[in-house]
Amino acid sequence: MTGSTMQGKTSGKPDQKVIAEPFFLGRPASGNRTGLSFAACFSGLAVLILIPYAIYKYGAGFFWCALGLFAGMTVVWKVLPYRMYRYSRKGEGIRSFSDYVRIRFGKGSRVLSLVAAAAFTLFTLFFSVQLFRLGRDLFEAFFRRDDLWWIRVVSIFLLLPIIILGFSLITGMGRPTAILILFALALPVIAIFKQMGGSGIVRYTMMSGVPNTVSDYMNLLHYDGEPLTVATGISLFVAGFLFAGLPVSFPFFAVIRHTRQVKRARHAVFAWTLPVFVLSCFLGGISRAYLYLEGEVNSPAAYAAALFRSLRRGKLLAGTAAVIYAAALVAAFLLLLYFSFHRMITEMTSIISWMDEKAPRKLGMGIAVSWALLVLVEFRMPELSWGSVFFVIDFWACSAGPVMFSSIAIRKLSTAAVTAGVLLGSLGMVLPELLPEAIFGSKLTFFFGPEGAGSEIFSLTLSFLGIILFTRLFPEKDKDALTRFDEVKNRIG
Repeated sequence: MTGSTMQGKTSGKPDQKVIAEPFFLGRPASGNRTGLSFAACFSGLAVLILIPYAIYKYGAGFFWCALGLFAGMTVVWKVLPYRMYRYSRKGEGIRSFSDYVRIRFGKGSRVLSLVAAAAFTLFTLFFSVQLFRLGRDLFEAFFRRDDLWWIRVVSIFLLLPIIILGFSLITGMGRPTAILILFALALPVIAIFKQMGGSGIVRYTMMSGVPNTVSDYMNLLHYDGEPLTVATGISLFVAGFLFAGLPVSFPFFAVIRHTRQVKRARHAVFAWTLPVFVLSCFLGGISRAYLYLEGEVNSPAAYAAALFRSLRRGKLLAGTAAVIYAAALVAAFLLLLYFSFHRMITEMTSIISWMDEKAPRKLGMGIAVSWALLVLVEFRMPELSWGSVFFVIDFWACSAGPVMFSSIAIRKLSTAAVTAGVLLGSLGMVLPELLPEAIFGSKLTFFFGPEGAGSEIFSLTLSFLGIILFTRLFPEKDKDALTRFDEVKNRIG
């Protein structure tokens, strides 16, 4: 795979010449397809399992996490698309965060981009393994079988399509998966309301053992049976916001056919996300009553299986909803798994290529090394909770996110400022854990208590302050980098 360029006009007209890299960037796609692929990829599993299960378990107060997720996607698509589109036409195109660092800063960014590639390889490796284990849990919950060795072996071969088709597989799957997810949420909600009615939902919710009263359970200002504190509300919102704001969206911006499609992609994201999030929250609330006969479930996989079995026992509408829900679950799982592994291969290929500047991109070796690492870690890494997964997501978002957004807005942002931002963002996430509790936990309970969002807010604040300070002390002097910034700073389309 050669490092071919993606050249195109940036005046808002369709590109006259686009040389796409099928594996890394895929074929140019319409705005509608790109937007729906982005939305389904980042939110598919969340709206089908994680948000409904959390509301089922803790009550309507988890809505604030869903709101944060929506806000994060809004910020990403309001701030990034046009400039990312134009940067993707510079040099070899933007495939990843490390590519963006190299193209944005030019001279002196080689080491920084290599470190970014290594960090993101580890992140995607960790996340891919957790997705595999979620898939295993879903298999066991649906079929009620013990973990067998062949499940792990077969699951590795699920990755063959992404190796053959590359990023085009993700944009190809994204739009039908998004439509399938919409129906997979709407039909169960309609079927449950038709079967139980409002009064039945309230009665069975009370019988299901919900803490306190149903009114508290359905109250947006209550969480897990208790009044929602400001700290908990902020924590939930920030968790959702950081997940959607991860700096991994570059391929979606690079694959857009031309600038006029950027607005269409943004509209597709918002038009799909808003109703899907609302339906997801509704499904979580009413499923507490609907799953009463199944008994209380205590994991996302068990929740999905219980919902499927309950719907399957119903009449035609509920049975159809069960089939579509299961199909959407499989499609959303594969879409996110493919995207995560694709990102891992992309970064690993960059690392291998940078070891020998004279050699072309070694895609085959990048695939082989990525696959070997995934198999090794899948079989050897100990089981970790989803809390650990979300901490890693927060860590990556807090260390790389401020750099990504600052680089779009600050012309003289230098590699020194970027390095400071990444280091301070990382430090902010771990410092509250390292220092004595008396300094943070007991003195600033609002921020650093068990339900606070202090680590994330502290980390983001440190990172942005470090970026601003180091930009003042060590401004960018590379004229090529400044010229590239001037060429993309104006919004177009």
